[in-house]
Amino acid sequence: VKPGSADYESVRDCLLAIWSEVLGIEVHEDQDLFVDLGADSIAAVRAAGAINEVIDSRVSQEQILACASVREQSERILEGIAR
Repeated sequence: VKPGSADYESVRDCLLAIWSEVLGIEVHEDQDLFVDLGADSIAAVRAAGAINEVIDSRVSQEQILACASVREQSERILEGIAR
């Protein structure tokens, strides 16, 4: 999965919006790290729920924390969709 494709852009934009809502701040960079923006395990649960609802995926709290940036999460989600 390469950043720059239409699918990547759609997933990235969706994740940026979800992170912004969950964290209560504007998140603009896909390289920002979830925990560096002030997230905790509760925020990870909320983000995973929102991502799974909006993108129809199966992202866990652990995956949110392990794939620390929007870029990493977008690529992981797209890999799962492609299977």
